[in-house]
Amino acid sequence: MTILRWVGALALALLLAPCVEAQTASSVQAPAGYAPMQAPCVKQTDGTCVPVSAANPLPVTGGGGGGSAPSATVGSASPSTVSPIAGTDGINARSVRTDPRGGLVPSQGVASTTRTTLTASTATALEAAAVAGRIGLTVQIESALSANLFLCTTQATSCSATSYDAMIPSGAGAGTTYTFLFAPSTRIYAFSTGTPVVVLNSWVAP
Repeated sequence: MTILRWVGALALALLLAPCVEAQTASSVQAPAGYAPMQAPCVKQTDGTCVPVSAANPLPVTGGGGGGSAPSATVGSASPSTVSPIAGTDGINARSVRTDPRGGLVPSQGVASTTRTTLTASTATALEAAAVAGRIGLTVQIESALSANLFLCTTQATSCSATSYDAMIPSGAGAGTTYTFLFAPSTRIYAFSTGTPVVVLNSWVAP
């Protein structure tokens, strides 16, 4: 009987031990009271631990195995070494040509660029001679037009306000570019009652 009492007392003691331990365990101290033991917290200089928050984030520095920040990318590009393949720099126009499948056509560039100041009310040649094999043609104005600009592909010296192939209207702003739907090989002329500066760009087949 004594043995049974001893075994019963031991079993009761084992069952009560976790309860006693749980009652005596300390909680994590928080500014507004106490937080559960499983709450993540940040240790303070006075030894207390406050719950993680925006004001008290988890530390991310120190300790072993930390990676270093990547260094700046090495190398640079100088504008003087860049060759534009599309657009305009105000004087020279460039374009990108593609084949029917979308691939870039090689060896395609400006064959000639001329800059001409027109003589008022006079048919003026925009290039020294005809351009054989031309496949692209643009005309660009350097400043806003004060009068209509007429462009001629076949009229030559008879180019005028009544005989022309294309027109850029008065008031068109600086940099306005006209692209011909076809690119004749004939010498290009222009006519205006003003004296605009006109830039002509020709492309030839590769």
